[in-house]
Amino acid sequence: MAITVPSSDGDNLICLSRDDASKRLGISSRTLYERTAPRGPIFAVRFGRRVLYPVAEIDRYIAEQIASQSDEKNGGAK
Repeated sequence: MAITVPSSDGDNLICLSRDDASKRLGISSRTLYERTAPRGPIFAVRFGRRVLYPVAEIDRYIAEQIASQSDEKNGGAK
């Protein structure tokens, strides 16, 4: 389940459940758990017992991974 709020750009999604976030990243829920702060670089928000992932955080992580792979292909040069 995801949390939504109305917005002017039509993209209502602001947070994803662990299952939805792992699907968006193409990784297992267990791998997402291992990459969630403080164990890893992905920030999550707790609401009671629920752990939710801001869409912006998931998108940031994807962009970071793309950039790091691009840097590796170019020999580390920017």
